[in-house]
Amino acid sequence: MTTAPTLTELYTSISSDLKSQFGISSENDLKRVLAALASSDAGILKLFYLALIDVQKNVWPDQADSESMGGTLERFGRIKLGRDAYPATQGEYTVTFTGTSGTTLPVNTQVVNKSTNYYYTTTADVALSSTSGTASILSDEAGTDYALAVGDTLYLTNTITGIDSSVTVVSIITAPTDEEDTETYRALVLKSFRLEPNGGSAADYCYWALDVAGIAAVYPYSTKGASGSGTIYVEAEASYSSDGYGTPTQALLDALWKSSDKTGVFEQDPDTTLSTYERGRRQLGFTDINLLAVTPLPVVVNITNLKTQTTTVTTTITTQISEMLADKRPFIAGVGDVNNPQDILYFKDIVVALDDALEPGNTYDSVSVTVNGLAIPFQFLNGNIPYLSAINYV
Repeated sequence: MTTAPTLTELYTSISSDLKSQFGISSENDLKRVLAALASSDAGILKLFYLALIDVQKNVWPDQADSESMGGTLERFGRIKLGRDAYPATQGEYTVTFTGTSGTTLPVNTQVVNKSTNYYYTTTADVALSSTSGTASILSDEAGTDYALAVGDTLYLTNTITGIDSSVTVVSIITAPTDEEDTETYRALVLKSFRLEPNGGSAADYCYWALDVAGIAAVYPYSTKGASGSGTIYVEAEASYSSDGYGTPTQALLDALWKSSDKTGVFEQDPDTTLSTYERGRRQLGFTDINLLAVTPLPVVVNITNLKTQTTTVTTTITTQISEMLADKRPFIAGVGDVNNPQDILYFKDIVVALDDALEPGNTYDSVSVTVNGLAIPFQFLNGNIPYLSAINYV
């Protein structure tokens, strides 16, 4: 069993090591070395403490610094809000100018607001067909400091023959805006974390379905034209499905919701330790739920003149395309990522999957794709989901 040394023993051991390493012969010299080490280490430890404080502040968004200060606030915002703080924007205005008919006001002509000394630039060439015309100008910088009002007068910074020196603002195309300040942005990020689906929202049904083993996903919708009724498409995990492609068995559907006796996890939490009132789930006012199985649609890919067709190559292609298709699912408002919906199969999706699968130099002439016999792009709506039916090498 290990015996812990005393502090005196540790001090004596360290002192002896320092004397030996640095050739120190007296206690006074040792004290000076220790004082120098302490001064150096104190500075290093101070930096460690400051770094630790920064880490602690940036673990959650309530105190996180902006990324411009080395923090993580915008990272949280991109995850929950799907965006950074809004940047400042430029103002765009319509101005009238006068001059000699046939004269052109060139693009990139600068005008100045003499009361603020802020500059604006024309966005296109404008030829006078009479003695007056209109042009669009854009503020040189962003922010509300560059705001103009209808009736404001601006002046050309350089003389243009045939064009009068002043222009007048007649309309506001786009008003400038300031950058979203950090604390306003932080408040929205915190709000996005605190909001939770409840009361039978679409997200609730997706969450409740996880109580049934074998359910891959559900796609809830309100039933058009049927007050108090919802339609939920159900997808099973492949190993639990009746066809290997996601079609659920009746037993899985009944475990979610059985209309005949109003049972299933959509009706009650399966946790029997909760009280009857705590177990209630179904949305208030929902009198019925129409459960439907998803409809797997076959995807057929034709690849022409693939240079190398070994078993390894074709297996890798199948894997890549299958994994890509597994992410293509109907979009559910309130549940899906509005910034990255995956409900449409595009030609580029197939090309990217192929590029990921093929080694450099393994080329093909062309590729074509159909979903249920129809050309892509194809949008998967309601309960339609894709599965890879065949890859033909022609």
